Amino acid sequence: MTTTSRASKTRSDGAPASDCVVVDLDEAVALVERQAHRQPADRTARSLFQTASLGTVLTAIREGGAVHNDQPDEAATIQGLRGECLISLRGQGAVVQPGTFVGVPAGVPWRLVARSGAVVLLTLSRA
Repeated sequence: MTTTSRASKTRSDGAPASDCVVVDLDEAVALVERQAHRQPADRTARSLFQTASLGTVLTAIREGGAVHNDQPDEAATIQGLRGECLISLRGQGAVVQPGTFVGVPAGVPWRLVARSGAVVLLTLSRA
């Protein structure tokens, strides 16, 4: 993964955050998939970018595993990169696969369940 940074800022947790981050997504996906194969957990995640109001996380989910937000106080986007998931929101469902983009406004609970091993890019934004 390639990271380029300039002047340092501080995140809400006190850790430094950079102005700019450049990530080779193919390399990051390969890394998170390798980590997922080594661990028994339903999902493996790697933070790619974090500020006080925005966070981007690359998440590998094993078949049958889930990622959800039942009490969302932030807006979310979910981008399918590998595999296939079902997303449920507001009583409706859709398939998330490579190339799928889902935008979820703040206040809407959502649940993502992997139908196969999958990788998604999840971005959360606080108002």
